[in-house]
Amino acid sequence: MTEDFMKRSLSIWLTRTFEDLGPPSNLYNLADGEFLNKAMSSISPSRFTMLRVHKDVGDESKARIDNLNFLLKSLIVFYEEVMNSMLVTRLPDIRLLGQQPQSFASTGVLEALITLMLGVAFQCENKTMYIEEVQQLPEDIQKELMTTIQELTETNRIVVSTYIDTDGMEKSEVGELCNELLGSLQSVVLERNELHEKYIRATQERDDYLDAQTVT
Repeated sequence: MTEDFMKRSLSIWLTRTFEDLGPPSNLYNLADGEFLNKAMSSISPSRFTMLRVHKDVGDESKARIDNLNFLLKSLIVFYEEVMNSMLVTRLPDIRLLGQQPQSFASTGVLEALITLMLGVAFQCENKTMYIEEVQQLPEDIQKELMTTIQELTETNRIVVSTYIDTDGMEKSEVGELCNELLGSLQSVVLERNELHEKYIRATQERDDYLDAQTVT
């Protein structure tokens, strides 16, 4: 149920860790992207900014989508440039989240975004502080969060490192091949990201056109 979303481990981590930023108390307001971007600018001020984030979004779906798209693009850049990793999972459908923030499907989109945020918090310059914050949470919440972190760092289902250390390998050719494959995968991921951005822009332009036709 969507009303239980704020009781999930990722939501609890987010709202308690950034309590001083005035976190929303419900899914609808959390999904407008403003607080999520605030949290990221607190995690890594040098990498995330509020300059392009809409404030007091309310019911404006376009502003919601803009905020969420800005967040997602910033997360992608952080993973690529700071963590030397590529997102290989399906990108969160921010258009769905922006237009239907209280739908059941949108909870999965929001969880995916917060999962990526958690990964950044555990790899940023202040990661020790955020790890200690998690250790202050109830034990069951800690276990769920650590399972999420392990999925991010120990599997290739969400992110893949763009560099493989071949030290200790018997055949250097194996390492070279792996790096070649990663280079190919990186090209595919970059193309995927560009297509996703075009999709967001195209669907938003279509919706704006249909709205204008309705008015006239």
